[in-house]
Order: sequence, then structure tokens, then C-alpha cells
Amino acid sequence: ATGSWTTGCRSTANCTSRKYTDQQISALALDPCGVPGFLTFNIGQANIYGASFDVVAKPTRLDTLRFGVEYSHGSYDDFRLTQLGPGAYAPANGSRCSVAPSGGGLFTADCDGQPLIRLPQWSGNGGYEHLIPLGSSYQIALRASFVFASSRWMDIGYLPNGQVKSYLKEDADLSFNADRWSVALWGRNLSNEAVYSSGGSISNSKAPNGYFYYSDNIDPPRTYGIRASIRF
Repeated sequence: ATGSWTTGCRSTANCTSRKYTDQQISALALDPCGVPGFLTFNIGQANIYGASFDVVAKPTRLDTLRFGVEYSHGSYDDFRLTQLGPGAYAPANGSRCSVAPSGGGLFTADCDGQPLIRLPQWSGNGGYEHLIPLGSSYQIALRASFVFASSRWMDIGYLPNGQVKSYLKEDADLSFNADRWSVALWGRNLSNEAVYSSGGSISNSKAPNGYFYYSDNIDPPRTYGIRASIRF
């Protein structure tokens, strides 16, 4: 159903498949002159396919429900890099990639078939909004929402400590709205979930499980605030 309605439901579903070429990554590798360094370069090719589903339901004029979910599968079809020494890809470090000597003290890491970094297999979001009219000029809005994602790999080393867990993060806000101004109380990440956005291994230090520690960027913890706005 499309357009405006008092009660109703609207949904969309999509399926996609595509080749992803020349993704840029940064890693310890050799430049064209054979000098080792932390370089940015292109991965040959990756294959990605998936599907998404979104629904918006309006059981009453004052209530709105939203939910969306996405399935994604991505793997590298052509991903090899050459390093001076096996580095993080050494079998003793637990990498999912394979490594083999290529002559002159160099080693080639073969990561074909490994999943795309930072790509969860499942992700989605949802929310609920309820409006409370107060006469013709004022309104209270109650909103709650969430986002979630399954586990994913954080960098191209594919080391045991580089796979982060799934997460569910919730937000909420309560707002008082007038014709030209509004005031809101809001809360973010209410369950205080640790959500990692990117990271990499610390190759000179090992964790108690025998594999490299990871240094990760993390999203903000539980946060509260007040927001006010006025329209001119």
C-alpha cells in the first residue's frame, strides 16, 4: 500500500548480487619497488549477494511500527598480497589465510574465499513511535528504536581475536513538540553495548589465548541528553 492511510502496512523486498572490484585496503605489503611498508592498495575482486526486507505498519493514526532486516554474503575471489616474512599470516598466529614463501625472503598470503571485512551476515533495525496530541498545537512523541548486526571480521589479517561478536543497540527519546519549537529527552545505546567499528592486530603483543591482541575503535557507550530546537 502507498500514499497516506489511517491504518495499513507497507513492505518492500529486494535481492541483489554484484561483483566488487578494486576495494581499497591498508596493510603491511611491498610497494612496486619492493620496499616494505604500510600501504594502501586494491584487492582484485569480491563477490557480494544478499536480500533485504522492510516493513512499515500503522495500526492506528497515532502509532507507527518499522522493521528492516538484511542478509549479506560477501567473499574475496582474488585477494593475495606479498610481504617480507609471513607476519600476521603465519600459521602459528591463527590466520584463516594461507601463506607460502615466494622467494627472496618474501611470502605471499592467499585470502581467496575469506569473507569481506566489516560485513555482517545479518543486520537490521526497527522502531516504534506513539503520538499523543495535546489540543491542536502541541504533541508528545514517544519513540524507541534498535539496530543489530551479527559477528564480522575487523581486518584482513583474519586472526582469531579479529572477529567481533554480534550486537543489539537500543535508543529512545521523549519529545514535546509545538508549532515552532520542541524539547526532547533522549538516550542512546541504552544497554551500554560495546560496538566495535574497526580495528587491527597489535603484532608485538599476544593475548592470554596465544593470539595477537586487537586495538579496536568503539562506538559511544550509554549516553543521555536534552535537545531543544526552534524554527524561524
